Amino acid sequence: MNTQHINGIMEELKDNQLDMFDLLYQETSRQLYLHILSIVKNSATAEEVLQETYLKILKNVRSWKKNTNALNWMITIARNEAINTYNKRKREVQANPQESDYLFQEEPNRNTPLIELMYLI
Repeated sequence: MNTQHINGIMEELKDNQLDMFDLLYQETSRQLYLHILSIVKNSATAEEVLQETYLKILKNVRSWKKNTNALNWMITIARNEAINTYNKRKREVQANPQESDYLFQEEPNRNTPLIELMYLI
């Protein structure tokens, strides 16, 4: 991945050429995903964080400075999103340890009586 190439894509994106977003995603998503995954340790969560990262990139593309490394800027956004998500989910599980058991248990069987399902809620 060439830094100048990514910077060029970012410059065009910054100039409202939104069709360049697909190319930016193709060129950078794997590296960003792997970076996020190394923090959150869960592929589904990493996918969610990756989506949020690209939304922030698109929303804040005008704040990217032309003479800086665009990929490093994007990695910083991804890292911050991943850390925020990791900490948020960690707090949610710590706030209610019984709920964490519910979150990680198997789905109830369709033959489970309704009264038993009510206790899961």
